[in-house]
Amino acid sequence: MKKILLLSLLVSFGLFGFSQNNRITVPKSLENFAVQKVKAIDNSLIVQTEVKHSPAKSVRTINEEEIGQTIYDLQTAQCTPYGRFVYYDDGTMGATWTIGTDAYTDRGTGYNFYNGTAWGPEPTARIENIKTGWPSYIALGPTGEMTIAHVSGTGPLVVCKRTTKGTGA
Repeated sequence: MKKILLLSLLVSFGLFGFSQNNRITVPKSLENFAVQKVKAIDNSLIVQTEVKHSPAKSVRTINEEEIGQTIYDLQTAQCTPYGRFVYYDDGTMGATWTIGTDAYTDRGTGYNFYNGTAWGPEPTARIENIKTGWPSYIALGPTGEMTIAHVSGTGPLVVCKRTTKGTGA
């Protein structure tokens, strides 16, 4: 038993010795590679100690418009609301949110569309016929749109899509 143990130990040390190879092969093209020096930028002139905000002098104005309402106050429920707004190349826009007007029983996808001139009327009900939550909105090609929402943690996803954005059921 002692001889087998001693033999195993010697073989192990031999294998460990071969596995510890510190030689790194560098390609010939990188052996004489020089890093170019770049002049440091002096940021001391850019640093501001006080933030001054004057909306009256702003070149850009922000236009806000209410496109829908909800009393469902858990909009994110600890998740990032990514994918709820799409700006199309032709200037149209689509938006979704978790809508709820009667506590939580009618929770679903709120949807509104901007046709390039004006937003549609504010929706008063969800677009699905069953209770859903946390919708996402995506462009379906250049002219279509699709929303995806979940029914429950273990249930299926509800997919609503149409080939012409902003029109139809």
